[in-house]
Amino acid sequence: MTPNLEYAQAIPGINTGRGIGVIETRTLTGVADAARLIEGSRSWTTEDSKLLQDWYKQYLNWMLSSKNGNDEHHAKNNHGTWFYVQAIDFALFTGDNKKALQLVNESKKLLDNQLTKEGTFPLELARTNALGYSTFVTSAWFQVATLAEKAGVDLWHYKTSKGVSLQNAIDWLMPYALNEKKWTYQQIGTYKPNEFYPLLLQAANKFHDKNYLKKADEIEGEKDVMVELFYK
Repeated sequence: MTPNLEYAQAIPGINTGRGIGVIETRTLTGVADAARLIEGSRSWTTEDSKLLQDWYKQYLNWMLSSKNGNDEHHAKNNHGTWFYVQAIDFALFTGDNKKALQLVNESKKLLDNQLTKEGTFPLELARTNALGYSTFVTSAWFQVATLAEKAGVDLWHYKTSKGVSLQNAIDWLMPYALNEKKWTYQQIGTYKPNEFYPLLLQAANKFHDKNYLKKADEIEGEKDVMVELFYK
């Protein structure tokens, strides 16, 4: 695959591609992580690793220099957050720790703009699936915070200019996600509390509060076993 998304989310007859399509490659972070885990295997050679890193390096360069990439880089909602998830992850994977640190520090401004003093993300609350998108953007920020640790930055406890942190975000959302409070915004699609499960396990681990684990154990239905291996 050519390392760009020039044609992502194109609309025939209107445009050949859009910046918002960059969010489609967010799961490539998992590929990079998996590649790190199998380094040293006889089935994954040093050359394989180098070629993959070179591809990610080219893709990251495209993300940071192209029009579509820049559009997404400056997105104010969850798209901007997922851009940072990818860009930081890819910088770390390719050994560009300086760029990773720069992006982490840069992301603080986006968090400051997105998160209110109440702990909400207004641009996600404006969506027709506001509960789902609020969970989605919180998940993205948790990933940014996880990556930030690798760059030597504690984003988990970072407070914005309004004096709020990621813990305020999950605390505001939790009673709604777990059906303890009635959701007063739109949610036209189905929302299942187990979508919130991974966030609770991470919160318990990072904020050292067993109440999050208690809430997680109360959730019924299928749960993410891989997340449990890391955080429970």
